[in-house]
Amino acid sequence: WNSGSSDAVLLLMGHSATMTWWRHGAERLQRAGLRVIALDNRDSGLSQRFDSALPDPVTATLPAITCEHSQPGPTPDGGGVCAYTLDDLADDAVGVLDHYGVERAHVLGASMGGVVAQIIASRHAARCRSLSLVMTAERIGEATAATAAASDGAFIGALGAATLPPPHPAMTKDEYLSSRARYWELIQTDEAHPERCAELAAEAVEIDTADFDRGGVDWHGLGGARQTLAIIEWERRRTAEHASALRGLKMPALVLHGKHDPLVGVDAGRGLAAATGARFVEYAGGHNFGHSAAERSKVWDEIVEHIKASP
Repeated sequence: WNSGSSDAVLLLMGHSATMTWWRHGAERLQRAGLRVIALDNRDSGLSQRFDSALPDPVTATLPAITCEHSQPGPTPDGGGVCAYTLDDLADDAVGVLDHYGVERAHVLGASMGGVVAQIIASRHAARCRSLSLVMTAERIGEATAATAAASDGAFIGALGAATLPPPHPAMTKDEYLSSRARYWELIQTDEAHPERCAELAAEAVEIDTADFDRGGVDWHGLGGARQTLAIIEWERRRTAEHASALRGLKMPALVLHGKHDPLVGVDAGRGLAAATGARFVEYAGGHNFGHSAAERSKVWDEIVEHIKASP
């Protein structure tokens, strides 16, 4: 989305999600006169699909994961091998800035993409004008596990069940959209707002339709599984180093988090804001940008204001 502005915003989406999720937010940023750059993370959308072997079942081996890839390389600490980690996703995003000739950009990340944004800010600080982090955490895998433990895993279990059986290439578009309905119902609601507004329900169909039409569906869910492993492997290697780097960030930072987030609890957002010295904004929502179109608009107003105020 190019408004012709030299002020670029780099958008980084979360686990298993594609850049189509940014459609409405990107339009809001463009109306504010900003140049919007978005990408699909590895193993999502139209980006490269990897072929590393996956544990079966994946959840049985997550606590002690070592990924195997067809072209393995050693981890920095001499341990196992992995297809990629979040460091690679951050380097990919900086490579996209290079491709478009953007020296510095405002960086906005949501959920897993928020961790990737943090890595860009710490490892490529000269490329980051400002940092906006939504529904994320310093260590998102750990935060998700803590939230799940506090609720006896109810939401995580429901979310996992909503993705089974995983989509397969023989599905028609209608079958694919139908298979995604329960997932979206969970993502777009929370305990305080159990009913979706019409705008958000329509947006869910719009996003899935766009991904199906452009060939960006994660058939069989294998890409999402590899992204899960990338999170776990990165946290295993980088936790202490990352914590130290966050406390040295110099760019303006904003953290926004839904009050009723059932996946990454709001306390994780508060902790991230404290670690980065960021301004913290809590909004009415769950693991989303707000429970209603009006609330979502307020969230985007906060983001635009933050970007515009950053040097």
